[in-house]
Order: sequence, then C-alpha cells, then structure tokens
Amino acid sequence: MSGVLRIDSSSRYFFTAGVAVILATCAAAWAGCSKQHANTAVSAIVPPAPSQDQKSDDRGKGEGKIKDVTIFLDGKPIAITRHSELPPGMKWYSREAPLGGMTSKRFLRVYDYVAALGVDPAKVKAVHFHGSHDRIAAVEGDELVKYKDTLLFDFTGETYGKPRMKWSTLGLREPTNIDLFTMVAIYVDKAPPVHADNGDWMLDGHVLEGLPFVNELLPKGTRFYVDGKLAGAIKRRELPQKFVTTEPGKKAQFSFAAYIESLGVDLKQIKAVDFVNGDGVAYRATAKEFEKVDEIVFSISGHAKGKVLAHFHGTKMARVTSVQVFTKIAPPQRELDTEALDDEGAESQQGNEEEPNSNGGNGDSDE
Repeated sequence: MSGVLRIDSSSRYFFTAGVAVILATCAAAWAGCSKQHANTAVSAIVPPAPSQDQKSDDRGKGEGKIKDVTIFLDGKPIAITRHSELPPGMKWYSREAPLGGMTSKRFLRVYDYVAALGVDPAKVKAVHFHGSHDRIAAVEGDELVKYKDTLLFDFTGETYGKPRMKWSTLGLREPTNIDLFTMVAIYVDKAPPVHADNGDWMLDGHVLEGLPFVNELLPKGTRFYVDGKLAGAIKRRELPQKFVTTEPGKKAQFSFAAYIESLGVDLKQIKAVDFVNGDGVAYRATAKEFEKVDEIVFSISGHAKGKVLAHFHGTKMARVTSVQVFTKIAPPQRELDTEALDDEGAESQQGNEEEPNSNGGNGDSDE
C-alpha cells in the first residue's frame, strides 16, 4: 500500500542559512547551560549503565555502523525502529520535494507507527525523539493527532539505515530538529519531561539526564517477533536444556521450533517465519519446516554479541538479527537476500565477525 502527502511550501523541510545560524547558536547555548546543571540531575532516572563488555564493544566504531534505535513506552522497551523490523502493513507515502516534484514512497507517519506498535495515539501524552548532543524533538499528544499527515520519518538508506526526522516544526510547541533518532520515548501513563526556559529538560523539578523510568533494556541477542509484536530475545545463558537437539559432548545446537513454541505460539498456526539478517531476509520457512524439532536449529558463538547462527537445509546458514513469526496475519511480500546465506564451512569466520546489513556495512554494532 502507498500514498501521497501534499505539503504546502510553508511546511517543507528546509532552512535558510540565516535560520541555520540561529539554530546553531541556540544549540551551543543550550549545551553550555546543560553542563552547568549536570550536577543537579537525578541519577534514579538515568538508564542502566552499560556493562564493561558493552563499553568495550562500543570502542572504535566508525561511520556506517548502525546502532539499534529502541522504542520505550513509559520506560519499557517495546520495539526496535529498523526497516526490517517494522510492524507488517505499514503504509508508505511520497511527499512534495523542496525543489518541486514528488519524492519516492519512502516516508512513514509517526501516528501510524505508534498505532502499529499497539499504542492508542489518542492516549499519548507525548512522543520524544532523542537525537545527538542530548537534543529532543518533542511532539505532544494533541499534536500527534492534529499533524498526523505531516509528522513523517524515513530511513537514511530508504530500505535500510537509521530512522530520521522528516517533519517541519512549524506550528509545534517544541521547535527542535534532530535529524537521526538515537532512541524514542512514548509517554502514556507516565508524565513526560518538560523543556524549561533555560534549555534543560526537567522532570519533577530535576534536570533530566538519560531517559526517565527506564529500569531495563532490551537484552542482547536475536529478537523474536510474533505478528509484528516483539515477543522476546534470546539470552544465551538462559536457554534451557530442553531446547538442545545435539548429543552431549558436541557443540550445542538449539531448536527454533521449541523456542518459538515457548513464546506461546501454536506451531500449527504458523503461516511463515522470516529469518532476518540486518536489513535483508535470509530465509523464509514454512509451517512444515517446524513439524520436526531439529529441522531448523541455531547455535551461538562466543563472539557473536548474542546473535544466533541459524542452520537451514543442506549446508546453508546465516547470522540472524531477528526472527519474525506470522500466524494471524499474512507475511509481507519480501525479496530474499541470497547473499545473506553462507556455507557451513564459514561458521568459524561468522563467529568472529559482526553481521552485515544490506548496504554492506556492519549492523547492530551495539549488541
């Protein structure tokens, strides 16, 4: 499905050089002000600090490395904003280009995305899009509904890459532009932070650092979706013995069928299961392939940052960032990325490399 959004010239997403200078000056002033108030921040509302392993994993990351953008609902992680992990059935739009003509159908509405995540937009108090340098593009609940046709975002590579802001702030109470998202916070039952006159984001009278109400992060490991909803992620140390399909003494392999069933899925209701590597679908399995517990299995190497290695028929395998199960809804039409498949002989190399994404870079470097 697709659509066209026509946006008048006053709402086009571009700025004059003069406005850009003003915004840059304001940003610098805000950054300085934030540093002055850093000592009064509330540590209880800062997300959990990364472990030493996580810190070492983040060293030396160059351009082109894609970090996952987590969506939080009142502090709880509910999804990852990645093109390959969008809820099924999202509608794409084109829009008027600043220099005339129409763009490609590459844009999504924030309103639609919130609704597809299972959140009633009418109950939203605010959506905060976090960017670099502690900047936040805030959209209040009534604005989410009022401007639902113009609050758009897309991905840097159109079908891959990081999500980015593509709406004008004209008419919004918060005029901040951020470009790339680093994380997104939806507030429904919790009170959202407010932007003070001095430039600080405040909550309950305290300067905000990090994201409030967060006491858990999405676990490392391959994520599992059931009909578009995040159902869990594999934790290597918590895989029970009942999932193991190999004999004692051999390298452990685990059953996908058993793991998917543990998520509450009736294997007989499966329409298809997509095994996604970065932003490409490496393999699509049918319900018949889950009739046997050891038909499709996975292994985990010590250097894969939690991502499993899926073993398919014959000698094919693929590093998998997400497994998407479809039972009640039809699987989306997707082209298979045959280059995401490797031969079993490459397993040792796979275990020491980050998984590629569809544009040839490395993906999920923060997990």
